[in-house]
Amino acid sequence: MSENNLPPAPSIENLSRDDLTKGRERVMGNLLEQLKPWLIEFGSWIFGGLIAFNLIIIAPMITIGHAHLTVLVSIVVFACALPLNVAGLLVLRLTKDLNDIAIDDVMHKAFEDAHLPVLTTHEPLYKQRTDVGIRYSSRLAVLSGILTLLGMIAALWYIAWWVGVIFIVVVIASALITMSAANHLMQPDTDQLRERYEQRRR
Repeated sequence: MSENNLPPAPSIENLSRDDLTKGRERVMGNLLEQLKPWLIEFGSWIFGGLIAFNLIIIAPMITIGHAHLTVLVSIVVFACALPLNVAGLLVLRLTKDLNDIAIDDVMHKAFEDAHLPVLTTHEPLYKQRTDVGIRYSSRLAVLSGILTLLGMIAALWYIAWWVGVIFIVVVIASALITMSAANHLMQPDTDQLRERYEQRRR
């Protein structure tokens, strides 16, 4: 069938709620697949920024010493977050570098040269490697972000308790605004589609 003879795509008004949900899941899956290289690059920038931030904050706090409990807590938390950031950065860089040098082709040829059976999988190894790299780096980023946030709160609490409270409120408000903005950016026509669907049911 030629491209001109392809059947027309179904109209949104003719799709059921289940079809819309499944279609949206497929679109998001395809979109995520296309964004994985960007996620790896963006994650590397995030981890690099966290490493620099931790080093900048922890250096002057070490000179204060452990005379105050909040300072001690902040130093400990930042010290724990630092190796997590380094590990996350290494995971992402290793994932990207192995994909860039096409390590799967190199291993395939090495197995063939050694006259050994080549491992076959249902999906490409680079896709599996990318998924694993993003999954582990995401966990490291969440844990490191929580520790960095706690360390920042403890450092501000040392200055004054109300400064730490204001920081917590602003962080929560910023997170809610960011999630709302991301939701509207990713699904700008959700409300309009819902209105059309409700009109069609009447």
